[in-house]
Amino acid sequence: MADRPGDDPADLRYRRSPLLLMQWVADELHIVDADTLRATIAHPALVAFLTSVSDWVSHAELVGRGFDVTEVDLGHLVDLGLLEDSNHDRGGAGRWQPHELAVQRRTAVPPVASEPNASPSVPARGGPGVHVLETPPPLDAGLDEVLAARRTERTYGAPSLSLAQISALLYFSARTIDVVSLPSGLKVAQRPFASAGGRSELEIYVLSNHVDGLAAGAYHYDPAAHALSLVRRADEWQERITRSAGVAAGGTLNRPPPAVLLITAVFERMNSKYGHLGLSLIYKNVGCLLQSLYLVATALALAPCAIGNGEESANSQWLGLDPLVESQVGCFLVGAR
Repeated sequence: MADRPGDDPADLRYRRSPLLLMQWVADELHIVDADTLRATIAHPALVAFLTSVSDWVSHAELVGRGFDVTEVDLGHLVDLGLLEDSNHDRGGAGRWQPHELAVQRRTAVPPVASEPNASPSVPARGGPGVHVLETPPPLDAGLDEVLAARRTERTYGAPSLSLAQISALLYFSARTIDVVSLPSGLKVAQRPFASAGGRSELEIYVLSNHVDGLAAGAYHYDPAAHALSLVRRADEWQERITRSAGVAAGGTLNRPPPAVLLITAVFERMNSKYGHLGLSLIYKNVGCLLQSLYLVATALALAPCAIGNGEESANSQWLGLDPLVESQVGCFLVGAR
């Protein structure tokens, strides 16, 4: 860098660390180093000082600006992770954001010891229209064939799906196979996809656009009963979700997807056991579920497509979810191949 001196301590320059976050802890505001997760109480004078050092500045320049600070003080702030000096510039271009790094660092925090009970699934939500789905016949395709044939497909051969196809997709990829009692007394659900601790934190909502035998609307899937319960009828927002999913799929869909699966997580189920590891484990579990959906859809000769973005916050609100309790973490489109 042109504005950085050499290694002579007298020539050191300082700036605010680019990895700082602020959070409330009880009634105190803390500044957190996202790299080490070390927290420092955010005294107003400290906040004002850090605000003033967004660019490289020397000790002499700081004193000239009226800050009563010594080089020892600056070294202490570097040790706390609040400042960086010109000998240890972390850079910044192309790096991820502090909140992303903090989530990554928290994945190394050991789980909490407690393991409170959690029900295997959310009670079926809302209104009229509970569809108990029929048990589908066994799949015929071999695993090696399915793995080799698995592809993301963004075009559909027919405008609709059958309820039997949706039933088979959910049954083979997401149903509750068994409920096991652990020595602690906790009952956990076993499902076709890997799930840390069997916490069964993932829920599926089926948005029926064109499913024969299933009225248009959003349905919560009960994996234990293998049933769909109507959450809300189709409206303009469901149409918007469907359109935005098409955009997220690269704009290559030849028609709207007959069904959209919104995957949510009930955070407490995972966090109550694994603490700060919870979010990382939820993301891994979503990947396992998406792969199961892909493989089953392939075996059923359906067209599957996982979506990596979308209006998660608004979609969760539309489903009537409290974002501190449950929120969308995945999306999957499916239609006829």
